[in-house]
Amino acid sequence: MFKKILKLNNFGIFRDFSWDQQTPDLARFNLIYGWNRSGKTTLSRVFAACEKRTTDFDGYPRNGKFNIKMKDGPSINQKTCRDASHHVRVFNRDFVGENVFFDLENSSANPIVYVSKEDIESGRLLKKLQEEESSLKAERDAAENIGASPNIVRLVLDS
Repeated sequence: MFKKILKLNNFGIFRDFSWDQQTPDLARFNLIYGWNRSGKTTLSRVFAACEKRTTDFDGYPRNGKFNIKMKDGPSINQKTCRDASHHVRVFNRDFVGENVFFDLENSSANPIVYVSKEDIESGRLLKKLQEEESSLKAERDAAENIGASPNIVRLVLDS
C-alpha cells in the first residue's frame, strides 16, 4: 500500500512539496483534516487519481505531478497510476458532488440519500414520473368534471 508522498508539484497550494523526515508514513486508513483552504481536497485528488487510475477528471490540477512511494513495489506517479494494482477509496468533496444526492422534496418524511450515479438517476426519474403522475391526475380530474356535464359524451378506452 502507500507509504508516503515523495513529491507534489503544481498541485494547488502544494507547489513544490517533499515529504519530510518528521512526517509519519501513511497507514491503511488515513484521515486528513485541517482548516478550510488548507489543501485537504487538493491532496485527496492525488489519491483520487490512483483510485480512478487517471488524472483526467474535474479538479485534478493542470500540470499537477505526484510521486507516491509504495510499501512494496515501484512508486506511482501521474503517468503510472493507470497501471497500478492497488485498491484505494477516496471520500472527499468531489465524491459527494458526483455521487450523493439528497431528496428533500418531501418534507413530511425523513430525507432519502442516494449514493451512486445509478441511484441519483433513479431518484431523478422517480421525481419526473411523480410530476407526470400529478399532471395526469389533474387532467383526469378535469376530464371527469367535463364528463359530468349532460351535453358531453365520455369515451373510455381500456387498453
